[in-house]
Amino acid sequence: MIAMVALSEHGERSRAWLQARLWSDRPAAQGSASLRQELSRLRRGIGSRHLVTVSDRVLLRDVRVDVLDMVEPGSVAASFIAAEVPELLEGLEIRDEEFEDWLRLERSHWSERIEGLASRAEPLVTHADPPAAARVPAAVRGGTHGAILAPRRPTIGIMPCVVRSERRQLTTIGEMICDLAAKMALENGYFAVFDFRDLSGNFSGIPSEAGNPVHGPDLLLSVRLSEIGSMLEIALALRAVGTNRVVWTQSYAAEASEESLLSAGKIPEFVNQAIEASEHWLSRNSEDEKHCAARLTLSAAHRAFCLGNMDLALAQSQLEAAYDLDGSVVQLGWLAFLECVRVGEGHPQHSKSSIERVRMLTAKALQEDRGNSLTLALLGHANAFVLRDYAVAEDLVAESLRINPHRAAGWDARAMLNFYTGDLEDGYLAAQRARALGRFSPYSFWYEASCGIGASMVGRHAEAIRHGSLVLAQRPDFKPMIRHMLASFALQGEMAEAQKLYRHWQVLEEDISIAKLRDAGYPLPNPDSIAMIERGLIKAGVALAPA
Repeated sequence: MIAMVALSEHGERSRAWLQARLWSDRPAAQGSASLRQELSRLRRGIGSRHLVTVSDRVLLRDVRVDVLDMVEPGSVAASFIAAEVPELLEGLEIRDEEFEDWLRLERSHWSERIEGLASRAEPLVTHADPPAAARVPAAVRGGTHGAILAPRRPTIGIMPCVVRSERRQLTTIGEMICDLAAKMALENGYFAVFDFRDLSGNFSGIPSEAGNPVHGPDLLLSVRLSEIGSMLEIALALRAVGTNRVVWTQSYAAEASEESLLSAGKIPEFVNQAIEASEHWLSRNSEDEKHCAARLTLSAAHRAFCLGNMDLALAQSQLEAAYDLDGSVVQLGWLAFLECVRVGEGHPQHSKSSIERVRMLTAKALQEDRGNSLTLALLGHANAFVLRDYAVAEDLVAESLRINPHRAAGWDARAMLNFYTGDLEDGYLAAQRARALGRFSPYSFWYEASCGIGASMVGRHAEAIRHGSLVLAQRPDFKPMIRHMLASFALQGEMAEAQKLYRHWQVLEEDISIAKLRDAGYPLPNPDSIAMIERGLIKAGVALAPA
């Protein structure tokens, strides 16, 4: 039954559909009773949080089936495909014609997908014996003559900036855009960067008319500034080398004065959008085995924000494998961030080990490289939330923003640290800055949640509800947002909505009580936050008395 639900497109089936395929040979009343009995047994076995029944629907939550990852080249599941793949649900005997018909179709479907994967699968990557390309750093040389050798990571080439204006100051702004793009791409850890601005475009990475093979970057980033009257159009474009296909392009118009351009804050948002587009390309297009570490790291970062325990476990294994291949300090930062999610989502089996892991990862990362703003932001958040060492977190976050004041993760870490230490208004402003910088990120819900939490803590409950609604539309089980949004509903007098959220919270977390909220180990570091949630629970009439 779990397999039948999991293999559906959206992880859910109707009761009638399940009954028709598992008990088609029984009377309707008997089949319905058998279905209820089996669902009850399954909920006792795997937990009511994971198997949910809503009206006539049966749903799986916080569960990932590895077979679904097999269609992604370079995924962990794909790398462990054996030479002989067993049949789907092999050895399971259910003598029902409807079930057998369904299973026959599913087996045919998955056989085709696995065969397609096998034809393009990468060699198995192991910890004990990494490929030679991973053991020996690739040499990378630039210049107008000679080959540019492919590094272990996919590469972005920064092209000379094109300025269509007589004002030399605009050339400086164009160079600033290129510099920021190179910095963001390097610090994120997925790409190596080639700078061709001093080469006038004459480099061996561009294919010649004779059709010589391409040995240069995978993507080219171009920046164009065009002045038209009092307005300036800024355009960025990403092109794939070899085909010249435009992967992404975007432009916006602004007042042409240098002051307005530098003060508006739009340029960093624009650059972040370009870097996110390049990473999206990496997740969809790069199948080069030398880029395995970058793909593993990117996949792990995405999984971290899925929040489920199985996603976090797979993300950890991906990051550890990527670190063995690549040795990037960014992977250590993401490993520390995983512990934040584990503690925040209340995975108790990890609470004690999370503290030791964050300490170890922080020490190791700082020993290897203290100059990556993304890593420092991730470590700062982990030290504040998991260790509650606000002095160390302050140093890490401040240094992250000094190195790169245009990083969403840095401002988000600043916001949360301010919340934990009681500086609520400044924390809310920092959260809004993170949200603006990260609005094109696949993790934008995370920055939206920081705004929602901050708004609730400073008493702007309508704003908190607006932010929270956007968050829960993407992550309906995100408990930090549920707690604060519940309080905002109650304190605004919307009791029905508050009680509805409380019931959902009960499904996700057992034994909710004021005493539990006040426990030192509960993932609410700020006493102001605890007090506000208590007031909301009491006003909504759903709180339990403290023990």
